[in-house]
Amino acid sequence: MLYYDFRSTDPNHYDVAEVSLPVPPCNMCNLVVTSLTTQSHFVVLDESDYIQLIVWKDEEVRPRRLVVNGEYNTMDKRRLKDVLLPTLKTQIDNDINIEFVGDNSKLLKISSVCKLQIIDASYHFKLLMGMYDMTFPIDIAAGGSVVMKSLPCYNLTPIFYLVSNLSTTSFSAGGTTQIVMRIVNTYRPGDIITETNGDYMCSIPSTSMGHLRFQLKDANLKDIKLITPMYISITVEMQQEPSFELSPEEH
Repeated sequence: MLYYDFRSTDPNHYDVAEVSLPVPPCNMCNLVVTSLTTQSHFVVLDESDYIQLIVWKDEEVRPRRLVVNGEYNTMDKRRLKDVLLPTLKTQIDNDINIEFVGDNSKLLKISSVCKLQIIDASYHFKLLMGMYDMTFPIDIAAGGSVVMKSLPCYNLTPIFYLVSNLSTTSFSAGGTTQIVMRIVNTYRPGDIITETNGDYMCSIPSTSMGHLRFQLKDANLKDIKLITPMYISITVEMQQEPSFELSPEEH
């Protein structure tokens, strides 16, 4: 049994860990990712995120694109309510309001004095606003409102996957991706993430050891921006080659 530890080193892509290891003297080997360790520091919104609106006011059609100024790597209900929503409101008329349904509610509501249509939103905005399973466009009549159907996902999705470039699949969430670890995201921002795994074993050609690539993705297999290194441990076991012995008659 061979044991290896390595980590991600590119600060622009801490979600990706690549390593080149010696090729074992065999045709096939079994690989298991035994542990993953990092910190729960993810970018949940950045300058690329947006909500696209159309507002009908004073017989005019007014497109609006609400954008994020800067990166957010910590989010909860208080920060969403006190920091992000006021920032968005500075980009729209007072006739439109985004708020929680009530003081004790976890669902968001968008209301408008004017007729309003939500055309689309970026993937991470849909997660954060609780729009991720709604059908777009979303229409709001003048003087009406719409309550989001789902709870906000403050720290990305409840499940993460570690995927690889290995030629065989140990676990699949979509039929094509090589998933080698499933991580339940019960962590608060800043927590140490330590996940152990012994269930998903990959049977791979030994030549694959020359270049191993692992990437952390969310439950929908979307890229994650991680801002702290990711540490990975793997074990590799060489497969026994089948032996063929000739019978006395074949000598």
